[in-house]
Amino acid sequence: GIAHEIRNPLASIKIHAELLRKKFSDGEANPLTESIINDIKKVDEIVSQSLDFVKHEEVAKKPIEIVPFLEGIILEVGKVYRGIEFQIAIPDDCNELKVTADRDLIRRAIENILQNAAECYCGKKGRVVVTIEVTEEFADTIRLSGPKDMKDKLGGKYRNKFLNIMVKDYGPGI
Repeated sequence: GIAHEIRNPLASIKIHAELLRKKFSDGEANPLTESIINDIKKVDEIVSQSLDFVKHEEVAKKPIEIVPFLEGIILEVGKVYRGIEFQIAIPDDCNELKVTADRDLIRRAIENILQNAAECYCGKKGRVVVTIEVTEEFADTIRLSGPKDMKDKLGGKYRNKFLNIMVKDYGPGI
């Protein structure tokens, strides 16, 4: 299918970029080859996401401890964008917060937002701050309610509330 038609040339480009990276490992070409390889990974991920969308797979909602989850994503994205300082601001009452969501879908969304924020610096140093807050208002948020057993674990405090995950970069904008 179309995924195969896209992935074959990408694999070839990736192999050539990796060969260039090995050949010019100490030179100016290394950041360029890394950029090519990272962009190939992004296109491959888009192909995978498109296939997942077409398949209409079931959403696998499970409890997620949000703080370690976010910290793990930030750590992974930070490895790719070494010049960017990623920070996370968590209110004390959110440290042990759990949400019910599809781990893979939420990870993809947050990774995409963090990557977009990091890329606004165009390879220069910068800072990206991730902030979370619990609110009673819906604003592109993850709802903090779920099955009865999850509500009991959350207690009355967070029942029928929302989690806002905000990402702020200090780039030049458009």
